[in-house]
Amino acid sequence: MAAAVLLYSEFEPYREFVERLGAKLRAVAQVCLLPIEHFVLSEALANRAYFILCTNATYSPTVVETLLALGNGVLNRGLASRARDRLTINAWLSAQHIRVPAYWTSANPATFLECVPEDAYPIVLKPLNLPKQQHSVIETRDMLRHHLSSSRLPGNTSDTIHFAQRYHHSHEYTKVYACASHVAAYRKFIPYRPPERLTATEELQTLAARVSDVLELDFFSVDLVLDKPGMSIVDVNTYPIFKYHPEAYDWMTDLVSDQLQES
Repeated sequence: MAAAVLLYSEFEPYREFVERLGAKLRAVAQVCLLPIEHFVLSEALANRAYFILCTNATYSPTVVETLLALGNGVLNRGLASRARDRLTINAWLSAQHIRVPAYWTSANPATFLECVPEDAYPIVLKPLNLPKQQHSVIETRDMLRHHLSSSRLPGNTSDTIHFAQRYHHSHEYTKVYACASHVAAYRKFIPYRPPERLTATEELQTLAARVSDVLELDFFSVDLVLDKPGMSIVDVNTYPIFKYHPEAYDWMTDLVSDQLQES
């Protein structure tokens, strides 16, 4: 039986979901759960297993690229290139005419402050590589200036690429889960209340297929908001835990089984 390695981070609260996925995958493969912090990349790994990144660790793109170079199978190979961070994701999506909010980026704080137009506020300031929960809504340029000048704020280092996008204030948004050809959609609310299952319309299925193709992702979720021109993708999660849609673990099992048979 082929081997599937699930790489997760000891510093992220996803272990329960990784174990749930591992239990499902044991029907089709030998499964190993391994903390990415203890994972050793070397030539000894050549053509050894099929890997699934169950983490948002900042060095995931390097791990994926190395595994691919050594001839291993990897789900979400786009993590090494087109989906390596928020900037590359937004750039690739917008280049293919998939709507994302206006965004701005610079490694220089002063340049970053000046490049955001006055009429763009409020904006949301996000780290390139961290989960979406870590973000700051900035209402004015003065607030952004204060944020950038504070040495105690995370991310304010000399090698940081600052990233912001236009903030869409809404009391609800649509989360779309996608895995291979499967799609499910939910309406989520701010402040929180239990999400509502939505019909995965043809429009949502087409959008999920396009995102998968453009970003080279096998499984993911997207957050959508509705603005004046139409739907806009405000975030892409390259490791969704399928908290509200546990059927997706069966989708993942079928996907891995298919990939192992092809390899």
